[in-house]
Amino acid sequence: GSRGPAAGAAAGTVREDRFLVCPNAACAIVLAVPSRGSQTLAPYRHICPICNFQTISVTNLETGKDHRLCPYCFNHPPHDLHPDRTDLRCFQCAHQLCTLAGGRRPGIAGGVGG
Repeated sequence: GSRGPAAGAAAGTVREDRFLVCPNAACAIVLAVPSRGSQTLAPYRHICPICNFQTISVTNLETGKDHRLCPYCFNHPPHDLHPDRTDLRCFQCAHQLCTLAGGRRPGIAGGVGG
């Protein structure tokens, strides 16, 4: 018989690979987004100052916590700010001018006071 996508998954975990796809054929960008079944995704009214993509809000239905991420930076973290990251959420980002960036440390030259 055929086996479903969760046949080999651990009990209780649900994962669906999810992507944002640009409908403009000239663009052809496809970006992975968080894939936990317990997370919902919604547009968020903020444009990323690094890449000009619209951010999204990710809500964990189990914990009630939410955070923002830029779909482009999530897949392609800016190496000048985060050379060792393979994915990036706004609360981890160190961009000095972004109001969603939560990874800034006080005392960095040019940093926002805090």
